[in-house]
Amino acid sequence: MNHVKRFIARAAYTPATKRNYTQNLGYFSDWWNGQSAAEITPEDFLEFLDTKVHWSDSQRHGSLAALKAYIRAMYGELDDGRRTREILLFKVRREQTDEQRILMPEEIEKLMSCLDPKRIADFRNLVMMLLSLDCRLRSSEICNLKLNQIDFDGGRTHPDSMDGGVSTIVTRRKGGKRKPAGFSDYTRTYLKAYLVERRSIARVGVDEVFVNVQGIHKGLKVSPDHWRIVCRRWAVRAGIPHFSPHCFCRSFAYFSRLQGAQTHLVAMAGGWTDDSMVALYDRRLAVQEFKPYLPTILLSGLKGEPPVAAEGSER
Repeated sequence: MNHVKRFIARAAYTPATKRNYTQNLGYFSDWWNGQSAAEITPEDFLEFLDTKVHWSDSQRHGSLAALKAYIRAMYGELDDGRRTREILLFKVRREQTDEQRILMPEEIEKLMSCLDPKRIADFRNLVMMLLSLDCRLRSSEICNLKLNQIDFDGGRTHPDSMDGGVSTIVTRRKGGKRKPAGFSDYTRTYLKAYLVERRSIARVGVDEVFVNVQGIHKGLKVSPDHWRIVCRRWAVRAGIPHFSPHCFCRSFAYFSRLQGAQTHLVAMAGGWTDDSMVALYDRRLAVQEFKPYLPTILLSGLKGEPPVAAEGSER
């Protein structure tokens, strides 16, 4: 596996994706032992995975994604016989995962209610949450968002009007793809108010939207690690179970489906290539929607109130 560094340097990926691909390609390169990457087959890759017995499904899938990206860039889609390379058609089967953490509407309300809008740190955190929810932003994407990536007008006839235009951002998503996303007028109002406060905090030359408001890093961009810590402390403060910033991505799908958006539309708006990820994230929705049809609901209607044992009696 030669030219990995050249491939990574030329690729239009985010820094996080570049680090991930470099690591995964390094693992495979060490195992492949200098042979031509153009000769890799699905059987070869499965043999490689057999040496990574402790890897999760996500790690296995990520390793294959890195390898496919490298093959496409260095050797092209087709082999010498003008056929699509087998390795590019290969997929790693994913096992069904446990239900992942989603922030429910009542939890969002608790997060908002425990904030003091007069504290700039609280106000910044609120805006980061709102924008993350509307635009399905990962921690690295919200922290790396730059001022010139925001379009407040969105087709409005006047910048301060609410005449139906959609405010948008354009970010570089996972895999390096550029993806536009819209946000509500509600979020727009809060974001514009935050940017007014930001002017007196951000250091010269810092063009990231969200900056630290105190300490030695005051005025510098909020890091993904710091954003994760903020969310952890915020959960304690609101009295809800721990959550990570990625919960906002899952809640984006859940909230959208809860309001009636079709799965394919949620996938398009969220930047997913198909509906499968939406189905994974809105698994909770199916449980919630089915509640009125649970069999024991019928039984409770027939039997009335449950019997109450006499005080001191045993069942």
